[in-house]
Amino acid sequence: MNNPYKHQEIALERYRDKAEIPLFFDPGTGKTRTALLIAEAKFKAGQIDAVLVIAPNGVHKQWAVEEVPKWLSHVDTTVQWRKNKKLFFVERKLNIVCTNIEQFSTKERYLDYVNWATSHKTFIILDEATRIKNPKAIRTQRLLYEFNTVVRRGKTILKSEPKTVARAILTGTPVTNGPFDVWPMFEFLRPGYFGVNWYGFQNRYGMFHAIQVNGRVIRILINEDAWSQIRNCTSFEMANALYGVSLSTYDTIRAQDHYEGPFRNVDSLRDKMLEIAMFVRIEDCIDMPDRTYNRKLLDMSAEQSRVYHEMELYFITQYKDEKVEAKSKLTAYIRLQQIASGFVSSEQLPESEVEDPPPNKITWFDDQPKIDQLLCDVEEITDVEGITNNQVIIVCHFSAEAERIYDALTAEGYKVCLQTGWKKVGSIDGFKRGDYKVMVANIRVISMGFNLQEHCNHMIFYSNTFSLEDRIQVEARIYRAGQAHPCIYLDYVMKDTIDMKVYAALKQKKQLADYIRDTSVEDMLTKPDEIFNEEYTITAVDGEVVIF
Repeated sequence: MNNPYKHQEIALERYRDKAEIPLFFDPGTGKTRTALLIAEAKFKAGQIDAVLVIAPNGVHKQWAVEEVPKWLSHVDTTVQWRKNKKLFFVERKLNIVCTNIEQFSTKERYLDYVNWATSHKTFIILDEATRIKNPKAIRTQRLLYEFNTVVRRGKTILKSEPKTVARAILTGTPVTNGPFDVWPMFEFLRPGYFGVNWYGFQNRYGMFHAIQVNGRVIRILINEDAWSQIRNCTSFEMANALYGVSLSTYDTIRAQDHYEGPFRNVDSLRDKMLEIAMFVRIEDCIDMPDRTYNRKLLDMSAEQSRVYHEMELYFITQYKDEKVEAKSKLTAYIRLQQIASGFVSSEQLPESEVEDPPPNKITWFDDQPKIDQLLCDVEEITDVEGITNNQVIIVCHFSAEAERIYDALTAEGYKVCLQTGWKKVGSIDGFKRGDYKVMVANIRVISMGFNLQEHCNHMIFYSNTFSLEDRIQVEARIYRAGQAHPCIYLDYVMKDTIDMKVYAALKQKKQLADYIRDTSVEDMLTKPDEIFNEEYTITAVDGEVVIF
């Protein structure tokens, strides 16, 4: 067994006797092994006799079947992970139970895990802890408080004390949407860590103003237009009457000479996190190759552009015999992304399928600029003599895109592995063996649990989602310890479409995440128009270097 990396040894010494363990390690830096090293030390010291691992679906099996046997082979353990089996406990052994976090969304099973953990000296490890970012969700509420002794007055929690010995939160992306992601994770570690409840936390770190919708007052984060309007108010009374801002928010805005984003007090938040958290960047602890990010701006076809702009203006359009309508802003965003990707989905789709429509319920445009560009790029990547590491992964938001790409590449003679929520052809193990030159996959399907760094160093993002967490996790499938070649990422962005907004939003979130973990980052947020007006260094025809 390989010796731990230096950062893993530092984490072990720092946390072996601690009850709260926030490991904010980049993907590929070994946070799983680190957590198990700490568990082993606590077990040998007599602090714990049980470990409950709570992880995303599929990843929990990887913990049980791969990670625990690999890193704790010298420790006397029992490992359980299959659902619908009664949990057991063996004296004088380190008992490990690995479960899917979705178990805490249902009534059937979650109490079994709560009772098992609170009956022993348990160390809870919450992997990919950003899955509890919504404090109002049932799953989050159960994870925050079911393992605790809680005193309530009505719905108000007066006191909450953990019944378990220690808890760890693991993620490489603690701040993917903004500072509000942080509160639930630290509340799980230590109730009351920030000294305020969820609403007080939002007030401390967010800038809000109030609007009335159907007679209800709703608080929304301040965008740049609202910031300008509030700043132009001559008094707090005027700003409060017009926009509903608090005095502290008004004072913060008046003190700024330019818009700094919808959040405030980010420095103090970072300092508070760093009191107990450990941040690890992969470049700082492992000798890694370079990463290059290229963006290709593509033009829509004439018919595609007509349909797109009709949907953008009127929330309704038609292509061939298919009427397309968006009944909400969110649905409009999704449908605009689909049009930019080259298709429209059926008006008759149930709401549950709009986000990822089945391929038999869509209509493709006759001209496909993205597909045409993709065929050129795949040929350039894979048709290189004397290079064995010339496989490529193509990542999509929608399953329909993946199937269309599969058909196009197969028609050109490529052997393609397809992995989507609707259909699978071949296997990821087959891709690792070299049976396929190309793998096409949904973002969500490939975002966790697969290590492909020894098999591939090229990745094409055919389309993106707004989730920075998904983006970072997908990139990390090839950029992690063991990668011997520079990693090359290519994004397709349709000009003057929502693709540009998604790309810009991801970059904004990435800058905020870097600011939280890296004091050398000075510009926390960049406005989308600035992102697309930057001067880039041209490295290839239609390719542009960006620091993503």
